[in-house]
Amino acid sequence: MRKLAVLALALFVVIPLASCNTGDGDDETTPEDTSYTIETTTAPESTTEQDTSTEPPATEPPESTTTPDTQDPSSISFTPVDQTVYVTGENVNVRSAPSTTGNIIATLHYGDDIRCVGTSENWYRIIYADQECYISAYYVTFDNISGNDFEALNDTVYIVVDTANLRRGPSTATEITANLNKGASLTRIGKNAEWSKVLYNSNQYYIHNTCVSTTAP
Repeated sequence: MRKLAVLALALFVVIPLASCNTGDGDDETTPEDTSYTIETTTAPESTTEQDTSTEPPATEPPESTTTPDTQDPSSISFTPVDQTVYVTGENVNVRSAPSTTGNIIATLHYGDDIRCVGTSENWYRIIYADQECYISAYYVTFDNISGNDFEALNDTVYIVVDTANLRRGPSTATEITANLNKGASLTRIGKNAEWSKVLYNSNQYYIHNTCVSTTAP
């Protein structure tokens, strides 16, 4: 009887335990992977270049204070004078008519002096190489700024040294524009104690008096 009681007790305990095991294996669950990659955004580089400013290009003054081409050159009235004027600019054009459309006869430089025979508001009538020409009133003055008094001449001189410098102005500090060989001839239009003012390729230059003579070598 005791054995039957023990067996019955064992069956009573085992059966309920077996009924509780309803899974087919391990009842742990793997949690859902919640990891993720965070997208990041980078601010775009600026596509606007830094503003820069430049100074406007320098402009040369006009040949006259008004537009001369709007006025008929033949209608310009000149006041007669007979005085020396001096060039106040560089590469100033001498023209065949009182207009920027007039042919360029020659080019003058700062300090050059020339005979003026008529004045108007914008143009001066001058005598250049025995011709009546015109120059902008903007670039000349009656004040002597050359510092050199030249006697007016019109003769032919010859180079009497092996090589002579033709200069932009009556000074060894000015630019050498050409080298002339012995025997070359020039038209001289002025002279002072040290320098001769001459024409070369229709332009006015200076040469030292020791380099020229009215007698051919």
